[in-house]
Amino acid sequence: MRYFLKVFLILIFSLSLSANEKKEHLPSWIYTANQYKYFGLATANNHIKGKHYQENVARSKAKRKIILLFEQDRLSYKTKKEYISHFEEKKYMDQDKKVYVLIYLDNGYI
Repeated sequence: MRYFLKVFLILIFSLSLSANEKKEHLPSWIYTANQYKYFGLATANNHIKGKHYQENVARSKAKRKIILLFEQDRLSYKTKKEYISHFEEKKYMDQDKKVYVLIYLDNGYI
């Protein structure tokens, strides 16, 4: 009887948790970022210093990823500087206060 009661309570508790959860749909650009040749997609969790600091953490992670792509292609300094001036950025914060930042160069520019 005790075993049945424990299983029943666990089942009820797990059902109530799953009913309260809201599935959030992330923007499509998060899943299709790899369509760009030069892009950096990064995330940052909630930070004690605030939203702007959190965005800057994600932005710096994304820039590091782009720098690695530049190094792989061995681009000249002039080309890198030109590409950097044409970067675009998208950002999104989900319900858990996780920030997503995408920095990319549109393929039409290359």
